[in-house]
Amino acid sequence: MNNLMISPALSNRAINQVRDLRNDGVVLNVSNLLDGLSAPAFADLRRAVADGQSTGDIPFACAQCGEPVYLTSGKGATGDGRTGFFRHYANNNVECCWRSGTHVRSQGAVQFGGMQEGSEHKALKASLVSVLLADIEVTHLEVEQRVTVGTHWRQPDVLATIDGQRVAFEIQLARLPLTTMVERGKFYRESGIHMVWVTSAANVLDLTAQTFRDICYLTGGRIFVVDADCVGLSRSTASFQLKELSLEPVVRAPYSLFNRWKTDYVGREVVLMPEAKRRVEGARRYGGKLSRLVDAHDAGAVPFIKGITSERKDMQAGRKQWQSLATFLGGRFFAESVEADISLVLSMLNWMEMLVASDPEVATVVQRHVGQAALAVLRSRNGLNWLGLVELLSRHNRHFAAAMDMYALPILNKLRARTDKAYPYHLYHRHMLSALYPGLAFYLLAKAPPRRKSEHVN
Repeated sequence: MNNLMISPALSNRAINQVRDLRNDGVVLNVSNLLDGLSAPAFADLRRAVADGQSTGDIPFACAQCGEPVYLTSGKGATGDGRTGFFRHYANNNVECCWRSGTHVRSQGAVQFGGMQEGSEHKALKASLVSVLLADIEVTHLEVEQRVTVGTHWRQPDVLATIDGQRVAFEIQLARLPLTTMVERGKFYRESGIHMVWVTSAANVLDLTAQTFRDICYLTGGRIFVVDADCVGLSRSTASFQLKELSLEPVVRAPYSLFNRWKTDYVGREVVLMPEAKRRVEGARRYGGKLSRLVDAHDAGAVPFIKGITSERKDMQAGRKQWQSLATFLGGRFFAESVEADISLVLSMLNWMEMLVASDPEVATVVQRHVGQAALAVLRSRNGLNWLGLVELLSRHNRHFAAAMDMYALPILNKLRARTDKAYPYHLYHRHMLSALYPGLAFYLLAKAPPRRKSEHVN
């Protein structure tokens, strides 16, 4: 487990405690807050911080001076929370002994105009225009046309009307601050314009900049690309086509479980899809692919293990099946999982699945069981180490979040305020948890593959 206990960003964490203004200002250990965040979860938290800054509903403040802080990652960062850290905004001038160098300014919807475009940006914009012009159903196509609402304005790279919907295409090659991206999205939403980020395959396959990770993970591991192939296909079909690169899991020796990019050509049905829907669909596809891989390896293993848990039998009965899956996926073996109180966690997840599928008339009863199962996890000797999983479920499942608010909020806040070291057990055991509950797979396993491995592209 030691490879996940190390926090590479520790030297950057001048701010080692923050106040969580979402939870009555409780003081949090930054390492405990960030180290257990997978790449999608880290992107989620960055978006929450940027959204809060944009709306004035600040989620985190420095525990030393009380000023708002933002979340960033260091050079060569892994994309998950281990290399994340908080900083003060540049235009907050309150003196603080935890202040370090700052780059992001706390500002409203500023205009970014007059910047010189590079040759790659111009080439991609020309390709995008060609793709859209190939479709006679795309109308009112405009390049660098300013859109003004009140005192604010934006100038999208390409603006077009598709099926009666105004669409702003923004070509993303530079490393824009997340606050700028959030403000831009907010502007277009308020203007009734659908916004689409488009980039190049080289940027996606590299994905070393947090900006591209933010776009990718917040849309379910999916990102749009335009190139010469899109132009050719769009012209031959008289219907605009973009490439969509999406993450999918693969199991292959000697890597065990890893991710690769899957390429599809997509048209208006996907391009016009709301961001939230693309995310849900992308996460479901990712989990579905993993589930099919697991079933192909051993179709009976998952139902057998879950059956033991639901019937409260001794976990030893499923040792053989557990070991088989763990070997196949590169997951934690049986003895280590049992030591981590995995049976309590599986019981909680079983009840959660039942709650999601339950009819309204029995939902209240099942919700009580969910709360009781979660309390058993949080009160166990490893409760602090499983807190990250409980919070992950609360963020992505409203039924689970409601159960926590009703039955476990006091102990949740007590654990959140602990200053002793928490180990992210949900990440240590992410392979097996994802195999048993594929709805969790994207949030635990999604991570962009390194570009140098050509076999990671399909």
